[in-house]
Amino acid sequence: MIAFAGSVILDLLILDLFTKYAVKNGLIAKIDLLPRFFAITHHENHGLIGNFPLPYWAIIVLVLVALVFLFLGMRQAVQEERYLELFALAVVAGGALGNFVDRLVNGYVFDWLMFFNTSIINIADIFITLGIMVYAWSRFKMSQESSLSE
Repeated sequence: MIAFAGSVILDLLILDLFTKYAVKNGLIAKIDLLPRFFAITHHENHGLIGNFPLPYWAIIVLVLVALVFLFLGMRQAVQEERYLELFALAVVAGGALGNFVDRLVNGYVFDWLMFFNTSIINIADIFITLGIMVYAWSRFKMSQESSLSE
């Protein structure tokens, strides 16, 4: 299962970095696909979530702390044979690493998917969000099952 989680992380990391590269270098064109709803664009996010301004060093420290907690959670999920949780945390880690590598290489996170002419995200952000949702659902189901067995 550890190899599976590692594969998920690596695959998502590669997919995220490739899509960022493709958009930055014109392999995927900037275009307004659905006016006022969805567009492909270029945006440099120098802050944290939603461009929240924080010093670069603080963002790096926060991301490293988050990654440590993710990997500790994955280790515990493996030990307790909670494979859906392991998968969810691996998806979050893959997205977090994609944005982390982007920040280390460029000094910012490159966002390129614009929704409603206001929210600009990237594939890594989608992975992080979906992973958190699956993790929360898994924990909720586990708590329901444990309360039924009592």
